[in-house]
Amino acid sequence: MLIVQLTGGIGNQLFQYAMGRSLSERSKDTLMLDINSYSWDSLRKYELGVFQLKAPFASKKEIERVKQSNPLFKDRVYYYFKLKCAPFPYFRLSYLKEQSFTFDTNYLKFKSENVYVEGYWQSENYFKEIRDILLNELYIEESRFSLIMKDYTSIIRKAQDSVSIHIRRGDYLSNTETTAFHGLCGLDYYRDAMYHIEKTIANPTYFVFSDDKSYVKEVFSGKKNVVIVENVPYDYEELFLMSYCNHHIIANSSFSWWGAWLNDSSKKQVVAPARWFANIEMNNQTQSLFPPSWIRK
Repeated sequence: MLIVQLTGGIGNQLFQYAMGRSLSERSKDTLMLDINSYSWDSLRKYELGVFQLKAPFASKKEIERVKQSNPLFKDRVYYYFKLKCAPFPYFRLSYLKEQSFTFDTNYLKFKSENVYVEGYWQSENYFKEIRDILLNELYIEESRFSLIMKDYTSIIRKAQDSVSIHIRRGDYLSNTETTAFHGLCGLDYYRDAMYHIEKTIANPTYFVFSDDKSYVKEVFSGKKNVVIVENVPYDYEELFLMSYCNHHIIANSSFSWWGAWLNDSSKKQVVAPARWFANIEMNNQTQSLFPPSWIRK
């Protein structure tokens, strides 16, 4: 049994599920989801229920049984000294805990009959080998989408060269601790990214996604080739609308990271911020966050 903990918003949940799915494919273990964090997190909720996931929820009893399992001594020694993933008080446990934001292939070698997985796992290197599986599972029949989602889908598909722009403000702006850790992508970043896109695309149409509609309407006021996406009822619908665009300018957000990654076109251009975290130490660990073809500005 392999249980992966889900926390945070839909972007983080997708990274965590993708890692769990990758490990389960390697080990052929049953994958289960621990969503207990949403019983006390009033700001977030479990959002993957709309997808075709092959992973049931783990009960509290099943979670405790996995956490209390006791791997062989030689395995415990290996995990502790090689992977550094079983710090006190988890030395006795089959407990895979991420220790750094940087991709580490050793985590993919973790083997045990019962494993509890905790971390963010924000690198496609953990799951790029099962991309086809994930694309099949992270799928929704278009008949289930809202009418406004269907309208925007039609507009995007009719645009010759569509480019998604994600501008995240919200808690990145209102919460001082979050601002200090993540920081905001400034207008200079978006201007540079648009300039990069326009060097190779003659007449792009930009579709702007943001949690601050008043701000983006002011910033892009008078722009003829810009569509502000609004009134879409669900986060997952905005995620898919981003993925329907030909190219992407993402924010320092796992939400738009996935919007770009779910676009399966080999011709897509993706521009990402060089400064993913305001925290310098954390930002230095982000080299494995981006697929090699993505451009950092």
